[in-house]
Amino acid sequence: MKTAAKIAITALITSVVLTPNLAFSKENGMRIHDRLIRQQQRIEHGIDNGTLNRKEAKKLKREQRKIRKLVRTFRSDGRLSRAERNKIKKKLDVAGDRIWKLKHNDWAHKSRRQDSYAYQEPRYNNHSRNHHSADISRRYYWY
Repeated sequence: MKTAAKIAITALITSVVLTPNLAFSKENGMRIHDRLIRQQQRIEHGIDNGTLNRKEAKKLKREQRKIRKLVRTFRSDGRLSRAERNKIKKKLDVAGDRIWKLKHNDWAHKSRRQDSYAYQEPRYNNHSRNHHSADISRRYYWY
């Protein structure tokens, strides 16, 4: 009788401890929600500091709406399958890369880039021409 009571108490304690962890696990999509919020904050920050213009911000916000709609569609049956979760993660990765590229493209912000102290004209010499060309693309984000 004592062993049955110990087993019951152990099962009860285990269920109480594990239940909150399951409610907020990544399988239930909390990380997806957090990533969407973080990407929205990055877009708003880009608008506030001027690295995103109106057209770029509109494009990024439209992409975020499509991802949220896809998440709602996938969650309509009550859970996210592994394939659905992977598809959403892939779309979030692409969206995050696009946010970075548009915030750092400098097409609409050429004057800001050229007026900054860090901007310098590329210098060429005969000794490092091949190495220098790769270095320029990393420093000035020319894509």
